Amino acid sequence: MSSARRLEYLAIALGVVGAGLMLAFDVTVTRVAGVAALLGFVGVGLFAVANPGYLSAGEDEAPDDAEGRV
Repeated sequence: MSSARRLEYLAIALGVVGAGLMLAFDVTVTRVAGVAALLGFVGVGLFAVANPGYLSAGEDEAPDDAEGRV
């Protein structure tokens, strides 16, 4: 399994855990842990998506506005 795939799974897991902690419990400790997990979800998700494989996948295609259409 590639490291990018592991980061994707980790981001999904952090999102599920963070949302679960935030929605299921109403204790300060679980709220803090839920916010930390959701911040981890955003950070890890950023690194999972912003890798060279994803960024270079659409290089061959021109955006709609670059073809002369307005």
